[in-house]
Formats: sequence, structure tokens, C-alpha cells
Amino acid sequence: MSRSPLSMLRPFGMIPLLLLLATGCAGSRVQTPAVIEPTPLPVDTAIVEELESTLPTLADLLGPVSFDPDTVRAGRFDTGRMWTFDAPPMDWFSEAYGFQPDEAWFEHARLGALRSNGGECTASFVSANGLMFTNHHCARDYVTQVSLEGENLLENGFYAATRDEERLVEGFFVDQLVEITDVTARIHGAMDAVEDAQAKAQARQQAVMEVGAEMDAENGMVNEVVEFFNGGRYSVYTFKRYTEVRLVMAPELDIGYFGGDPDNFTYPRYNLDISFWRVYEDGEPVDSSDFFFKWSVEGPKAGDPVFVIGNPGSTSRLNTVAQYAFDRDIGNPAFLHILRTRMEAMRSFLDANTDIPDWEELNNLYFNLSNTEKAYTGQQGGLLDAYKLARKAAFQTDFRNQVMSDPTMSDTYGDPWTEIAEARDGIRPFGLDMYLLRFTRPGDILSSALLGKAFLIQQYRFMLDQGMPADSDNAGEVRSMIEAPIEGYPELEKAMLVAQLSDLHRFYPADDPLVSGLVGFREPAGAAEYLLNGTILNDTEAVTALLAGAPASIANTTDPIIKGLDGLMMRLIQMQGAVQQLLGEEDAAVSRLARAVFDVYGFSIPPDATSSLRIQDGVVTGYPYNGTVAPVNTTFYGLYDRWASHGKVDPWALPERWQNPPDEFDLDTPINFVSTCDIIGGNSGSPVLNRDLEVVGIAFDGNIESLPGSFIFLPDLNRCVSVHSAGIFEVISDLFGYRPLAVELETGSLPPGE
Repeated sequence: MSRSPLSMLRPFGMIPLLLLLATGCAGSRVQTPAVIEPTPLPVDTAIVEELESTLPTLADLLGPVSFDPDTVRAGRFDTGRMWTFDAPPMDWFSEAYGFQPDEAWFEHARLGALRSNGGECTASFVSANGLMFTNHHCARDYVTQVSLEGENLLENGFYAATRDEERLVEGFFVDQLVEITDVTARIHGAMDAVEDAQAKAQARQQAVMEVGAEMDAENGMVNEVVEFFNGGRYSVYTFKRYTEVRLVMAPELDIGYFGGDPDNFTYPRYNLDISFWRVYEDGEPVDSSDFFFKWSVEGPKAGDPVFVIGNPGSTSRLNTVAQYAFDRDIGNPAFLHILRTRMEAMRSFLDANTDIPDWEELNNLYFNLSNTEKAYTGQQGGLLDAYKLARKAAFQTDFRNQVMSDPTMSDTYGDPWTEIAEARDGIRPFGLDMYLLRFTRPGDILSSALLGKAFLIQQYRFMLDQGMPADSDNAGEVRSMIEAPIEGYPELEKAMLVAQLSDLHRFYPADDPLVSGLVGFREPAGAAEYLLNGTILNDTEAVTALLAGAPASIANTTDPIIKGLDGLMMRLIQMQGAVQQLLGEEDAAVSRLARAVFDVYGFSIPPDATSSLRIQDGVVTGYPYNGTVAPVNTTFYGLYDRWASHGKVDPWALPERWQNPPDEFDLDTPINFVSTCDIIGGNSGSPVLNRDLEVVGIAFDGNIESLPGSFIFLPDLNRCVSVHSAGIFEVISDLFGYRPLAVELETGSLPPGE
């Protein structure tokens, strides 16, 4: 599951950006263990019948289907198995796996896991001397960072045989969760003390800030207020931060990313996605003897229960059906079109310009776009699956009926489902503007720089029209951004402009002011050529002269790009006002819904992922796919077959030392395996443990069937793909010959003399 810097591209995460227009280890305080099956509340049939008329019917939601939606029921784990350490599922583990770990087991699991750089990836301690384990794809940027002149450690790999050879990574840190404090009553109390929705939101924000500040003063550590169930619960997570981290080992890129983008989100896999580091404190390796995870040289076998400890980034499994329908109908289609057109533009440019100095950086950006496109394609495929959506609707119906049939809860929470549906209906007319017009923002990695500059010019005009002095700080800042030269490649800029015009051409009617102003009756490529031939935006002196006569000079300009954006500022401001009001109404409803979720289910279902530490359980098992059966694990034999079958070329090339392995290297050894553990982006680098808390693998991806997991968990096909601990040990000891590292993994301690 490749780490991607494109988290800022999540469609609904864009809305707040429109505001631009408005110028020592303590013990965890573990709560009562979760009850697995909540006792259903009695349902008042009359109320249920009345409720059925307030939301869209399943027929409206799903359209024609080949099954009876009324017979569909929600699955027990549709909301997943991303359990929190606040209330670990001890009873469930007993039921499912025949053992009931105690608090010490969960404490060890929590303290052995780490969060890198505030949430980039997960890692774990695997020796008593601060040895840390994470994915190769979590290390790539830092391997490059510590490369010396003349070295290419990313391509050729790195190994420090002694501590003196380990390389410090500047600016890198890891966090260990050392204490959990429930602060729900404090924050809910502040919210309940005021009436209207805006005041409640402000009270919540103020309470969160106060709690965080108090904890910072009390313990001097890193404290974060973590929200669960969309605000149904709040905890302070207290972290011990380690800021001295050194690279110990990273394999070659060709094996750390074997199969490249084509194999991403697939299985069977053959990938050594690993790296090792050492965490220091005061110049010495951290004493992690009390909480490291021992290494299992044998690793897991079919049927074994396994546990992933990690920081899953974000899920939306507790969203309402109205929110899913909005994403399915508006958000995802627009966003996927944007991604695909940008990828096409970037790929064509890169293939034609392989000699540019930043080719590798741009190529990595392309792979990140591809990774994001695959993820959203899978999510959209899940939302288009009527049966999956019917299961979510069944969960919503059961939940809503229980709340509305209970007089106390009904009085307390009202009907947030209907309110959310009404808010989404109100947002729908603005949906395309929300997702497409944001790409007029300057500096956006998926946008034309010229359109971004033209937008800034229109913003500058608007500021002056509103009476802002040209010599004010705000106007001066915008003017400086406008006067800055456009950097980059003209050919790529043209391709991005064509792609951006294709957004308008595809999604808007011909008489839309933006379409008529920028595209007219031309095709996007012809329109881009016309705009580029007529604009002054690449002429710094001409742009400066235009600004000198503002705002009249901008209002009267004949520049086709600037003129094409005439009126956009007011359009966006009006949209922002309407959407923000509707979102405020939705947020208020979501806040009440969140507390209702906890009232009905408690910790018997896990909250959505929030990049907070979770324990995710499952079983090592294969699954049916492509008309056959996916094996529980792959072996090095398969790796060599895939290498040969693809002509031994990138992205299935093998590093030189892999091409003729020594006789002692056992090709029967497993390299990757799958389990039913519930993971998502953010789990990269998570240790996979057995019931004795021994490392049996490391999570690095999900299969293609897992992509709808952002909104529903289906363990019959959803699989976590991991590197097998036996394969890792076999490579380190018998192929690489890194004996000190092998000894440290096997014994948990540094070899004598180290």
C-alpha cells in the first residue's frame, strides 16, 4: 500500500481550502473490554413506518438490481476490525482464537509499535537495542537523503554492518504511544453547555485546545486529542518522541518495489518491502528490552491467527448512505477523471523527456497518482456494487430504527440521517464546482500554472474592487505571487492546461461561462493552443504593467486566459457560502449521529480509522480469485518465475546479486503471504504478530479486492498482503550474508562486540 503525498487530493478534503478566497512509559488507562454483540433495543413499528418516508428508497438509491434489497442484511464486521487500544476486544479474541490476552499483552503490543514522522507509516521495535522495522517504500526518501556523493543507495541498497556505519536521518522521528486518557466527558460537557451548532463546534475546538495544552504542561510529551466515532468519543494520546533515528539496512529498489506500479494492490506478490533502522536516545541505542517484538524465523502458516498493530489512515464506514451516494454520483467520477487525464499528460511528457534532471522526481509523482487512481477506482467500484451499498443501507436502517424507537435517544439526537441527506441534496448542485474549480488554485500539482496565475490576477482585481489598498500586506502578497516567474516545462504546462480544459469540456454545458470563456467551440487541445498563443502570462514585464493599472486594466484585458476567468471569484464565493452553510448543518447532524453510534453500539464496533493506533486481527488464509485460488503464501521460486516470465526487465528486473543466488539460499521459503487482517493506507510498515507477539511479517499492501474497504470490510475477499518473516530472515542470512543483523533478529540482541 504505497505511501502517497496525495492525501491532500482527497476530494472532500478540498472544501476548507476555498477559504483562500475570503482573504519513561506510563501505563494505558484501559477501559472496560468491548462487548461483542450489542443487545438490540426494542423497535417501535409505527415509528419505523413513519421513518421510511423521510429518506430515499433503496430503489431510488440502487436503481434496477437482480436481488431483493429488502432481504439484504448487514454483516457482523461490515464496519471492520480496526480495534482501539482504549477498549481492546478481549472477548472477541477469546471467541475467535481461543485465547484471551490480558492487559499486559495489549500494553506490550502498544509499546512495541511506532508511528513514523507523525503518520507517514507504522514501524516497530524488533530487538532490545532499538532496532526498528518498517517498509522499504516508507524509507525511500530517507535512503536518498543519506546517500553520499557518488552513491545511489536507493538503487543499490544499503547495509551498516556496525553501529558506526549507521546513517543518521535528519528530521526523521518516531512516536511511541505511552498513555491513553479518556477526555470524552470534558469535551462533550463543553459542547452540551451551549445551544446552536456553530457554538457547539467552537466549544469543541476550544475544549480540545485546552485539554491538549493542559496535558502538554503536565507531562511535557507529545499529546494529541484523538476523535473517535466522528466525535462520539475523545482520548488524549500521549507519545514519547524519538528524534535520533539511523538507517541500518534497505534492499535494492528493484526488489523492494518488485513489480512496481503494475503489481501494486495485487496478489500473488513477490516483494521484499522492508527496511531496518535503529532508534537512539542521548547518543546510545534505545533500551527497548521491555517492549520489542521477538522475531519468528519460521513465520506463519495457513490457519494461524495474526494481529496487525498499526495506524490506519482513514475510513468512512460509519458514513450515511446519502454521503456514499454523493461520492458515487459526483465526487469520485469527477476526481477520477482529473487523476486519469493528469496521469496521461504526465506519462506522455515523461516518456518523451527521459533526460530531464528531475525525471525521477516527476516519475515518482506519476506513480503516486497511479496509486491514488487505483485506490479510488476500487472504492468507486465498491460504491457501484448495489449489493455492498444495500448492506450499508441495512446497517443504517437497523441503527436508525433503534435510535428513533427509543424516546430518550430520539429526543436527544433527532433524525440526523434525514438532515445529512437534505444537506447533501443541497450540496449536489455545487458538487462539480467543488471538485473542478479548485484546480484554478496556484501551485496545485495537478493544475495549469497559467490558470493558477490568471486566477490570482482575478483575485487581486477583486481585492482592489472591494476597497483593499494596493500597498496593503494582503494585496502585496498576492501581487508577489503573480509576479513570480512560472517554473517548469512548457510542454508539461501545455499538457496540464489541455487536461484542465478537458475537465470543463466533459462536465459542464457549452454555455457555462468558464467553458465559453476558455474553451468555446474548440476541442481542449485546440483551445489550449489558442490560449497559449494569446496570453501575456509568460511575459513578466507585461504582467507587471497589467497590475500597475489594476483593477481597470484587468477588467478590460484582452488576454484570453485572464478574461476567461472573469466572474469566477464571485462564483466561488457564492458557492463557498452556500456549501459551508450546508456543511455546517451536516456537521451538526454528524456530531449527534456520532454520539448515537456510541450509545447503541459502544466499542462493540470499532470507530473509523483516524491515523490512530489500532490492533487488527485476522487469519492467514488464501481466497478465490480469477477463477482459481490465491495461495496462502508465495515463495522465491515464484519470484524467479515472475522475473523470467516478464523478460527480466523493469519493473520485474532483479538486482544483480539476486540473479545467481548461492546454493544455501532456499527457494522454497515463503516471501509474501495474505491474511484477513483489516488494513488500509497508513498501515504500511505495520508489524504482523502471532499470539505470542512475535513478528511473523510486515504489512505492505492490500489486494485489489480490498479497495472498497474504505467504506465496507468484507473478510471473504479482503486481504492484507505482508512480507513473510521466514523469507526476510532467509534473505538476510543466506543471500545477503548480513550475519550481525541476522543474529540480532534471531536473538533479540546485538552480537558480542557491537
